[in-house]
Amino acid sequence: MLKFALMQRFWDFRKNEGTAVQWFQYEHGQKKHVMGFDADGEMVVHLISGTAADETAEKSHKEAVTLNFDAAYTLVPDVFQDADYPGLSEPMQKIPVEGGFVVMCGEGQSIPAALPLFRLAFEAAKTTPHFALVHVHAQQVTVAAFSEQKPLLLNTFPAGNEAEALYFTLAPFKRAGISSTDMVLSVLSDATALPGLLQQFGRFVPQVKPFQFSLPYPVDQYPPHADISLLLFTLSQCGLPAAP
Repeated sequence: MLKFALMQRFWDFRKNEGTAVQWFQYEHGQKKHVMGFDADGEMVVHLISGTAADETAEKSHKEAVTLNFDAAYTLVPDVFQDADYPGLSEPMQKIPVEGGFVVMCGEGQSIPAALPLFRLAFEAAKTTPHFALVHVHAQQVTVAAFSEQKPLLLNTFPAGNEAEALYFTLAPFKRAGISSTDMVLSVLSDATALPGLLQQFGRFVPQVKPFQFSLPYPVDQYPPHADISLLLFTLSQCGLPAAP
């Protein structure tokens, strides 16, 4: 009975749930993550459901902004803001970021996971000359790389193992002529994958560490899949108006 209950509900945080006016969600496999925020931006509900989607998640589905690891996007520097994109017939949305903007293809409320990751990395890069924040998730690696606070790369790549994730992480720095000994690497992943990633990355990058973060929960009480929860929470702080 306990095992079944755990399958049905991985995480349940509710505080004045009925006041939620803004929703963010992520779905993968049989798990659905949902966060709701009130008019003041305070998180009032966070659900991670198992095999059965939560009723609240179903109600908010149509109005929620969805975090998507497979969304089509590209990071474009400011200098190319007025450029045309031949061959792209789908509607595009331009979301401003520091040093450029993210061009997204496709309709709907789907936002690439790279956008909140970029915001987290940009803040962390302010104190480090050569910095990368890497998120490894579901055989994909998303890399946000910076040098002197200027973005070198924002992209998602298929990565079936730690070695492939490392290759895509180091590539933008090698191209820029920056040694791996001069960079700082922060890794974000789920708790089971993180130790192996740190060990593999540490063979080539001396300054590698887990990405430090906090979530608005009681001390030492974090939900499973805290990396996804962090990106959803950061997405709520991003601000999503499209550029003209």
